[in-house]
Amino acid sequence: MKKKNSDKYVVRDIFLDEFSFLIEQYDFSLIKKEVDSWFTKVKYANKCCVITLYYEVKDFVFNVIISQLVDGKEVHHPGSFFIHEDDAFYEHSLHDVVDLLSPEDRACYDEKKGLRNYIAKLASNLKKFGPPFFSGDFSLFPSLDKIVIARVMEWNKEWGYTSENIPQGLIKDDE
Repeated sequence: MKKKNSDKYVVRDIFLDEFSFLIEQYDFSLIKKEVDSWFTKVKYANKCCVITLYYEVKDFVFNVIISQLVDGKEVHHPGSFFIHEDDAFYEHSLHDVVDLLSPEDRACYDEKKGLRNYIAKLASNLKKFGPPFFSGDFSLFPSLDKIVIARVMEWNKEWGYTSENIPQGLIKDDE
């Protein structure tokens, strides 16, 4: 799909429309609307979590991140390569939630169906799989942690990263 400079504003407006249910049904507040030359980001928060809607312009990447609040604040992992096999994460992609619980519901962009339909499917998936997180039930996160760690460890192998070329103790090599 050819991207136009105005797409990021269209995406922001579709995000605001399709994800308005967070405010209307789940007591979220809109806390951020950001558009720049690289990305569009919209964030909602309630007392338990933050939902970040993200569109990266350059690579046409969409993501919905569910973040658990810890002492009222978001906690971000320091980096995708710098992980331990026993790390716990406080944020996960809706894509991983859907892949774990109901892979047939995964949202895939189809140029014929258009951008709004794709974003509407992301919103539908969040409506379907998000309510436990919205109310503070993050019991699924340990299972999601394992998926993320396995994926990153596989990437590290593919890209040749080992403990010799990444600071010691941040990842574990397969033994």
